[in-house]
Order: sequence, then structure tokens, then C-alpha cells
Amino acid sequence: ALNKKREEIKSRIESLGNVYFALNSSVVNTSSKKVLDSLANVLEEIPTLKLKITSHTDSRGTSKYNDWLSQRRVDKTKAYLISKGIAEDKLVTEAYGETMLLNECDDNTYCPEDKHAVNRRSEFVILEF
Repeated sequence: ALNKKREEIKSRIESLGNVYFALNSSVVNTSSKKVLDSLANVLEEIPTLKLKITSHTDSRGTSKYNDWLSQRRVDKTKAYLISKGIAEDKLVTEAYGETMLLNECDDNTYCPEDKHAVNRRSEFVILEF
């Protein structure tokens, strides 16, 4: 029953989608705010739910810059949820820079913009429920 509940919550969160960012930006845009508003509702509905927010960049730019940018993205994602009334202790963050690309778009591979855009994201992992 516990696994079933975890899978239901995971499925709900995954169906919201990720938060995506423009190139070289940590601004939470309008479509990302909709995702985070829905996520805040889930967090309010399930008082015991704790999440890890992970933020990522595409491979363009230096590794050091991308580490800094992903930290800004994770901080802004968390700050937005807190601004919606979510308790800070329900959220853990981790910034990965360009280390967890979802496709082949690394420093040695040419990719069009739409493929790079997939990597500029914040994701959500269930820690407790």
C-alpha cells in the first residue's frame, strides 16, 4: 500500500512536468509558475511530503558558470515555492550544473536549441511522503 501511494504521488508530480529556463537565465517564467503552483497544491494536500529540487543547465558555457547558474535556478525554484506558503523544511535542493544531461548535447556534440532546452530544468524527487 505504501509503494502504491508513493507511485501515485510520483505520477502526479511527474504529470506536472519540469520547470524549464531560458538560456543563461534563472527567471521562473509564466509556464514554470503554473507548474510550481500545481506542485505547491500537492505539497499542501500532503503535509508529510518532502521533495528534493534538482536544477540543471545545458552544456554551453563553462562548467564553473553552469554550476553557479544551476544553483541560482534551484534557489529561485525553491524561493517561488516558499512564496506560495510551502515550508522551507519540506524542500531540499541540489544543483548539478551540466553533469546530468538528458541527451547527447555535451560540449563535443552539436545540438539545435530545442535539444539544449530540454537540459535547462528543475526536477522534483520525493524524499518522504
